Amino acid sequence: VLETSLFAIEQYDRDIIDRRAVGAEFRYFDRNKSALGTLDYDVHFNRLNAAIFSGTYTLEDKSVINTALDYRKVPYLSTWNALQGQPFLTLYDMMKFNTAEEVRQFAIDRTPTFESAMVSYSRPLSETYQIGADATVTNLSGTMPSGGVDGTPASGLEYYVSTQLTGTGIFKPGDLLMGAVRYASLSDSKIYVLDLNTRYPVTPDLSV
Repeated sequence: VLETSLFAIEQYDRDIIDRRAVGAEFRYFDRNKSALGTLDYDVHFNRLNAAIFSGTYTLEDKSVINTALDYRKVPYLSTWNALQGQPFLTLYDMMKFNTAEEVRQFAIDRTPTFESAMVSYSRPLSETYQIGADATVTNLSGTMPSGGVDGTPASGLEYYVSTQLTGTGIFKPGDLLMGAVRYASLSDSKIYVLDLNTRYPVTPDLSV
């Protein structure tokens, strides 16, 4: 089953264009596959606001592969973004001291881009236990200095990986035991995590 939809959006602050964009969304499902996607393009700024995709594939052995790709402006590009760091409360006030083209460029300069890619894999070992692993890489762009506002540095590539073992119904129905090892390589640090989590149902209404 494939479903698609198109959209258009236009926002104003008084007579100032804040956002004018077109886009599309799609959804696909069948017995062992699914996919979701979104595109958002701002025709006022001539910039891509978002391109987002996620998909899931289930193999015959019940293993599941997930993937996600994400490109987006954060926040979505709009003229209001030009107000960041400025001594004005509204775009109308800002336009008294700046041209429309200057405000448009300030909005672009204040809006960074976030990018990420993720892939994960999980597989049942038995009716009780399941293993899983995932890896993610991200990047947040910097912003340009302009209009008396300092720029911000880019994060650079940051990496996250983890693997985990999960058990359910080990001692009685409804219990859970999970152990995971996680690692993150960030721009200014490295993080190592050992994660242990358990849930035990004492009564039908109470779990510890």
